Amino acid sequence: AIQDLTPEETGDLALAGTAVDRVALTRQAAARGAKLIVWSEESLAGEFTPTSPKDETRVLAQHLQTALVVGYSDDTRPKPFNCAAYLAPNGDVLLPVHHKIHLYLSERETNQPGHSPTVVETPQGKIGLEICFDSCYTNTTRQEAGQGARLIALPNYDPPAPRGVLHRLHGTMLPFRAVENAVPFVRADSNGLSQIVDASGRIVGQSPLFTPDVLVGDVALGNGRGTFFTRFGDWLAYVCLAFVCGSLLSRLWPQRKPDA
Repeated sequence: AIQDLTPEETGDLALAGTAVDRVALTRQAAARGAKLIVWSEESLAGEFTPTSPKDETRVLAQHLQTALVVGYSDDTRPKPFNCAAYLAPNGDVLLPVHHKIHLYLSERETNQPGHSPTVVETPQGKIGLEICFDSCYTNTTRQEAGQGARLIALPNYDPPAPRGVLHRLHGTMLPFRAVENAVPFVRADSNGLSQIVDASGRIVGQSPLFTPDVLVGDVALGNGRGTFFTRFGDWLAYVCLAFVCGSLLSRLWPQRKPDA
């Protein structure tokens, strides 16, 4: 996970400082043995041409012989999609490209939402693609795991907030998505708490807040079959909730014994 801390992505965060060389960080990750490298949400903005073999990012993947998952904004009109694409080690962009489904707050004013969870057939097996707020909803990961995803790559951008409260909330939530579906995550945020989470929900590695970082870790792929939750969703939670409510009601309003 590449935590690049680029000023364009960190808003008015004073601690961001000067721009960080994302390519140099990516080369470091590849030199440390990374086979899948994830960049942050919209890290390339509109400067990515997935159809061009001469695109600099495609050439980088080919040169490093490493898979990249990158975030960018496409040229769809009247509103673009917020996209995540998987670049194979030979530089090819594997389809489909993911369009962010769950847009955050005012993001709907500038982007249009996607409609389908995305799983890509890659040399590493089936990889699910999500973007930031997608992971806050159980259905996105559940559907991808149901399609056989063995790992979820998550370009991310959490808005800067005092003490990184949004980063911490999101970072606390991600292990639940992993363990619910027995699928690991690699989450790359531009300015804090990038994570590698294994299929049991254990945080294998986590970057610090508001500093550039190259997060590299080993994680086993999921089994591609998901879990009971993957197949049946929130029904178990609803049944448990109904049971608890029934128990509480029975205590509050106990049945009257018949008169002797």
